[in-house]
Amino acid sequence: MRHPIHLQAPAAMALSLLAVCTTFAQSPPAVTPASQPSGPQLTYVGLYINDIHGLDLKGSAYIVDFYIWLRWHGDIDPSNFEFMNGALDLKEHPYRMDVAGTHYLSYHCRGTFHIAFDYHRYPLDEHQLILEMEDGFHESRDLQYVVDRDNMKGLPPVTLTGWTCGEPTFDVRPHVYQTNFGYPTDRPGVTSTYSRFNCSIHISRHSASIFIKIFLGLFISVAIAFLAFLLKPDDADSRFAVGLAAIFGAVSSEIVATGNLPDMPYLTLADKIHCFSLFMIFLTLLQSCLSLGFFRRGKPHLAVRIDRILLFVFPVAYTIVVCLLTLVR
Repeated sequence: MRHPIHLQAPAAMALSLLAVCTTFAQSPPAVTPASQPSGPQLTYVGLYINDIHGLDLKGSAYIVDFYIWLRWHGDIDPSNFEFMNGALDLKEHPYRMDVAGTHYLSYHCRGTFHIAFDYHRYPLDEHQLILEMEDGFHESRDLQYVVDRDNMKGLPPVTLTGWTCGEPTFDVRPHVYQTNFGYPTDRPGVTSTYSRFNCSIHISRHSASIFIKIFLGLFISVAIAFLAFLLKPDDADSRFAVGLAAIFGAVSSEIVATGNLPDMPYLTLADKIHCFSLFMIFLTLLQSCLSLGFFRRGKPHLAVRIDRILLFVFPVAYTIVVCLLTLVR
């Protein structure tokens, strides 16, 4: 016997509802996609230095040729980086790659960089050659640099003619600007913080050969001045001629030694040694005057005795003071 149509429809609807409920009961619950991590986009930065050359002590400048790469997850393109202590003369061969959500970008770069050199110990000076990089647009709240240390292990040593170079060191630190750069969306007084990637290379030239090359002419000039003590007290013309020749030699040495340096408000090691050398030459001229005075007052033996004593005392004192100036920082 067939059921009436008005009874068949509710029965069909009930059976359909029961099937749907059974299906949902047997199916696993849907997984909600994980939300993206909050915070700035982490961008790994690596640097491979090919060459350093063109070191200009007077201009405190140097040229660095290097490869740089960036690796990140996210939508911010970090290719708009800039160097805060220099400018790139070359930025070529961009290479991009995307692998499983990881973005990669590398460049070959060459640039001229500047840093305030410390010349207190010149010519036995030490310096830090630094590269400072920031993103040109995004503050640290949006983009954060990370040193790619895993891919910078075992890099070859950096070379620079005439200098001993240390291993490059890398770090990232926040750099705060005490301004909002006039952004119309910020209120006055707001500061700006950018993530700064730093590469530092320690260079030094602690070399006896450099020291001798720079001061050899000066030391010979001072030694010539001390030869005045071997001349007779009354031989005034020769004694003063020796002293004046020593002065000209010392001044010429000073000009040559510091000719490659900028004007500075302090004395370098080279300046101190040259000043002391000129002072010692002045003392030899003073002694020549005193010896001549003793001779004319009828005391030639006293003049000769003082000359013989100073012939030993002056060189020893000069050597001791130069060593102290050189070794004591």
